[in-house]
Amino acid sequence: MLFCLLMLFTVLMQSCNLEGYDDEVWEEAEANNEGTEENKTLSYWEIRELAKGQRGAYEFIQDVAWWGYESGYQWIEGEHYRDSSMLDVDIKKTVDAVFIDLSFDLESLQPFPIVYDYKFNDQDEADYLHVELIIRNNKNSKKIKLSDKVSLSSTGTGSFDAELELEDFKELAAGNVVYTAELKTELTSFFDIRSKVKPIAAKFSLNFEVPQMYKTVLAFKSLRLNKESTRKLLGDNDFSNSTPEAGINVLYNGSSVLYKFTKNSYNHLRSHKTTIYHLTPKADIEIRTLDVDYGFNSDDIISDTTLSLESLEGTKYVDLKMKHVDELLMYTQYKGKAN
Repeated sequence: MLFCLLMLFTVLMQSCNLEGYDDEVWEEAEANNEGTEENKTLSYWEIRELAKGQRGAYEFIQDVAWWGYESGYQWIEGEHYRDSSMLDVDIKKTVDAVFIDLSFDLESLQPFPIVYDYKFNDQDEADYLHVELIIRNNKNSKKIKLSDKVSLSSTGTGSFDAELELEDFKELAAGNVVYTAELKTELTSFFDIRSKVKPIAAKFSLNFEVPQMYKTVLAFKSLRLNKESTRKLLGDNDFSNSTPEAGINVLYNGSSVLYKFTKNSYNHLRSHKTTIYHLTPKADIEIRTLDVDYGFNSDDIISDTTLSLESLEGTKYVDLKMKHVDELLMYTQYKGKAN
């Protein structure tokens, strides 16, 4: 029984890449596991079956499987950056998304290189980090490239967050998929002058259970705010111009799927279409009308409602009745399975 538990512990550690483990326990488990299949990232179901084989309680099996799956990933290249505390990788998987959080500590590289900015005829410190994350899967040739410029603090630390969401899975059949993420970095200046110093490069893989997805097309035609009640509601919230920026925001599961607005007008009269990917055939969406002053904030919401996609189904525009709104025309068309 002890051997079985060590085997389970070993595989879970490999799947989740936990740090701070007991070296002696790890070495003993490795010795017992000698000659077995090469290390790999396990799916939720593989971990569950492994836990089940140890005759654990049902709750234990479920908890161990989900714990191992939701944060599990496998290093391919660049572990020494983790070991030197220059890079920390944190993975979080939910039913419909993958969150990848990268933390950098480049204090040991200070002072940062100096680059020459020809545009301003000046020298700048390359105290920003250009981060590029290239994500591929083992099912098709599609490549997802995510990038950003990260400001490094006086201690040389910074972070980069990436997310895979439902729309990123639409071309994949439901089931287990292996993603490989390749990280590239380069020190750069505030004005993005590259230094050619590339402090960190790494690669890791992770499993994800792509859910069965469905899709619905949403068509928007017009939004007309009631001038009198909207002005009374908003007051003088914009000193440059009291006329609101009429906006429409549609969200599914907390994520925006449609966000459009018009400058200095009570009306947004431009047609838009968008595809909404959802986890069940019958899904709800949240619809907000907004005054968009300087990007979205909660104070900009004029009215909001939650309703089913099915309630807007058809080929003719439905005029939604909402507070402070004279007209809001949209409809939906359910298209069935998306993957």
